[in-house]
Amino acid sequence: MLLSHKDKIIYVKSAKTAGTSVEVFLEVAMAPHRFTGEWEDLHDVSLLESDGLVRTARMSGGLRHGRWHTVAPLRRQAVAPLRRQAVALLDKLGLGGLLRRVKAGASAKQAQPLYNHMPPSEIVAAFGPNCWQDYTTCTVVRNPWDRMVSWFTWSHKNDPGFRDWNRKEVVSRFEDFCVNFKQSKLDFEIVHFTPPIDVYFKYENLESDVRAFIRRTGLEDPALPFPTLKSGVRDERFTDTRSLFTDTGLRALKKVYGDYAERFHYSFND
Repeated sequence: MLLSHKDKIIYVKSAKTAGTSVEVFLEVAMAPHRFTGEWEDLHDVSLLESDGLVRTARMSGGLRHGRWHTVAPLRRQAVAPLRRQAVALLDKLGLGGLLRRVKAGASAKQAQPLYNHMPPSEIVAAFGPNCWQDYTTCTVVRNPWDRMVSWFTWSHKNDPGFRDWNRKEVVSRFEDFCVNFKQSKLDFEIVHFTPPIDVYFKYENLESDVRAFIRRTGLEDPALPFPTLKSGVRDERFTDTRSLFTDTGLRALKKVYGDYAERFHYSFND
């Protein structure tokens, strides 16, 4: 997740959609000095809170290295002007003690954690509904059949013997993967959340969609080659992705991503 208070943009980071590449590209468009010559330098796992940006801890090597981060400092930044007005008004009315009691109660509540692939509802919980409604929200969508192959290869890339599986074994294991796959809260909300996300970048036209968004929102186009982080996992066994699907796998995927495919106008033969 990437949020810019200065530019009033929220990037909802979807999974297996080149999400990290888009995130670092937008990060540099929002804060050009962050680029030091290599995209990999931005692919770290720490929470970023600078330059008016909030970028959650990223994933590395399939493991979450970032901690759960509280949103308290971020909320203080967003509501500071309103808080000062409230303090002045309550003091004038002789109700300063009320504010102290409210503040103590708020501090006792558990803060909304920030993490890599946050769904819209949790972003709203962290930053408030006005932030979601007033900022331009964006994310990436991808053909779900092609995306499922990426999920499969990424989840098995560190398995012993993965590179040695023959075609028959790949198809069999992939069918099991499709049958047991569960839709994430993030994917469900990308389709159904209200108010909906404003801008959807298509993975199939990713660079042109993202650069057009940067120009349209007044950001500075990095004028750099588009990054391709976390790529190169697939090999020649996965070139013809459609042939990997059995009838059983297709039925299972329709149950999971039927609404997604319809909402973003994808079909199996795209």
